[in-house]
Amino acid sequence: MVKISVSGNIPNEIDQLKGFFNIVSRESGDFHVHFSDENDTLTRQDRASISPGFTSPIFLNRLNSMGKKQPLLKAIGIEKPIQSVLDISMGWGVDAFTMAYFGLQVTAIERNPLVFLLVERALARLEEFENLSEAAKRMNLVSGDSREFLKNCGKKHDVVFYDPMFPSEFKSGVSKKEMAFLEELDCIGGGGEEKIINFASQNAQKRVVVKRSKHAPQIHPNVSHSIESKLLRYDVYLTVS
Repeated sequence: MVKISVSGNIPNEIDQLKGFFNIVSRESGDFHVHFSDENDTLTRQDRASISPGFTSPIFLNRLNSMGKKQPLLKAIGIEKPIQSVLDISMGWGVDAFTMAYFGLQVTAIERNPLVFLLVERALARLEEFENLSEAAKRMNLVSGDSREFLKNCGKKHDVVFYDPMFPSEFKSGVSKKEMAFLEELDCIGGGGEEKIINFASQNAQKRVVVKRSKHAPQIHPNVSHSIESKLLRYDVYLTVS
């Protein structure tokens, strides 16, 4: 079990982490989380740190410079009558926020309660940013296991988006450090990816989109087409309503 320590303005939700993490003193933790109203900081033992959020100039510049031409949005089918997306592998929420920023209603699932909490708090801070708060309102976060959600979800979504985040596949949009943090926090993989795509196909009314490194093998054989960028490939599985 990963050991974490906490400090700062500690939220009540910290109690929800105790079944997933071992809460310890700062000296013995694998990670330290400092909570504050301005931003939360997650620091590893080697002092590498990240502050999950959606307001960095680099991130916002990438959003606005590429616009709807981004391979992710092309794969999702942003120019088609797509309204709702189910992101079954939220991570730090970069892809989910990108889709919401461009007008889609996004339900994003994350099984790791610490990652969920940090993203939830980052979105709540966007209320003071007029150009970002609307995107945050279009996001519905769900804490839980995507397999169980897909099995029990009665509502269908236009698109299901899935990023398996294999540890060897560091992708653009999320830095190697941020991906490494996800791996060490036990957010990566879990097996059964082909079965997850099968479940996703039953939920998606129009398509399932799977994010891969450009030269990674296909997870499932029934790829309809792919959208590629310099480092990434989005495999698209068209479904029947």
